[in-house]
Amino acid sequence: MKVKSMVQSLFLPTCTLTAFPGHALALPTVTVSDGVLVGTTTTLPSATASVNKFLGVPFAAIPTGSLRWAPPAAVPTYTTRQANAWSNSCVQQFIDSPYPPNRTQTMQLFNNPAPVESEDCLYLNVYVPSSGATGKAVMFWIHGGGLVYGTASYPWYDGSSFAAHQDVIVVAANYRTNVFGFPHSGDITDKTKWNIGFLDQRQALQWVQKNIAAFGGDPTKVTIFGESSGATSVDRLVTTMGSNTPFRAAIMQSGTSSVTAGGADTSTTYWDSLVQLSGCEGASPVITCMRGVAATAIKSTIEKDYNATTPSTPFFAFNPIPDGVTELASPEASRLAGSIAKVPVLQGTNAQEGRLFSAPYAVSAPGANVNAIDAAYPVPGAFPDDDTATAQAWTESVYQCPAAVVTSDDAKAGIPAWRYYFNASFANYGSVPGFTNRGVYHTTEIPIVFGTYPSSGATAQEISLSSYMQTAWATFAKNPTSGPDPAWPKVGTASGSAYIGVLGNSGNTFTNLTVIQSTTLDGRCSLFYPIYGNSTTGNTW
Repeated sequence: MKVKSMVQSLFLPTCTLTAFPGHALALPTVTVSDGVLVGTTTTLPSATASVNKFLGVPFAAIPTGSLRWAPPAAVPTYTTRQANAWSNSCVQQFIDSPYPPNRTQTMQLFNNPAPVESEDCLYLNVYVPSSGATGKAVMFWIHGGGLVYGTASYPWYDGSSFAAHQDVIVVAANYRTNVFGFPHSGDITDKTKWNIGFLDQRQALQWVQKNIAAFGGDPTKVTIFGESSGATSVDRLVTTMGSNTPFRAAIMQSGTSSVTAGGADTSTTYWDSLVQLSGCEGASPVITCMRGVAATAIKSTIEKDYNATTPSTPFFAFNPIPDGVTELASPEASRLAGSIAKVPVLQGTNAQEGRLFSAPYAVSAPGANVNAIDAAYPVPGAFPDDDTATAQAWTESVYQCPAAVVTSDDAKAGIPAWRYYFNASFANYGSVPGFTNRGVYHTTEIPIVFGTYPSSGATAQEISLSSYMQTAWATFAKNPTSGPDPAWPKVGTASGSAYIGVLGNSGNTFTNLTVIQSTTLDGRCSLFYPIYGNSTTGNTW
């Protein structure tokens, strides 16, 4: 009994142990609302605590048959389930583009190694420090990918380093994307059921509320965080869930839904085109016919021979709509009115977000003063070429300036907010043919935050910055009202108090944190206010 007690103390007190022949140590197990999970354990070379990983844990029923294009349903109960491997990815959509990265480059950057794709994908991963303590802070990750691709099981999102070094629990969940998550189907007459991918995210959060205590986590200490469309998803949760939230803090990396360029498309045009190409036009009901079409065929129809310059098939864009439940029509107005979840926010952007895209979106956006924008990004002059100037215009119009507005709005509404500016790039990320020397582009901060950057070739600066940022994120999650670092002031409302924490290069120096005022970076932001179609205040701040 003494030996058994000693071994059990190595694992979470809410876990039991399952012995396997030939194994000196048992595998971690935990009982959740749906059954018993048997996980696996890993130890990182630089960490003293091991990590219990529960991978591929179902949080909703398999969304096939009548559950395709339906809100997530409850998980059927099970007796014992092996939770030691990442699950399938949800079905992804990759289309070509005349701008970098093109389809091949995108897949090499963000789908490599390529996971198995399937509609059987509503699973999450839980990374738990094996320290044995309870009441741990929980960090719930929402992956990016433009709401058209991505998976919680991408190697960058492995939460082991967070768990081992920061003593927090990390949960990362899949959700349906592209047409499978946002169908725009006229057959779904209740438009509050069009944003199915966001309903998946909510279902996963509810699973955390119900079960995280069994892993040693505290359901009242959940921080949601995400990047790109994952960050816009975080913002949508913050702005739509009011005071009744399953989280107490939010981190938005390179994305916001409260202030964005353009408007929402609520039409069924793309769905109707897909129906026609799938052979279901005229069926009654159409959606029943579409539910009988193989997911691989739907994916192939969307991706087939698409070229953005001379499309041979219609351009398919299945985006979320403002349904009043998972997305608001005027989220900024709600933020300023204080009618959102008033949880502390850590939000920021990368120095060269647009270097991932280099497309003239910002300059051609409706309502923009093209001549003024051209003058603000002179070539030659401040920028050596059109690619660099356009990328910077994209960076500021789509990411940096919206973050400036939203954090300022937070401060006005009495919501504690901290803002960062990530400015570091490292050579050991590898290269993709045709996509090299792009600098601090969109997504480059993710492996630094998660500690999943390649160990080979890592510099002392890279190691130090990763440790600092991961600690700052975890510190914020553990005590959100105090911020990520005592030396990092929150955004204020007084003149000259809109502070930014620069992470990496500041001027000619490289430091983990340098605090500057927003006026140093945001001088061109007023140029883009007219293109923020969902902004109702004029963004005077």
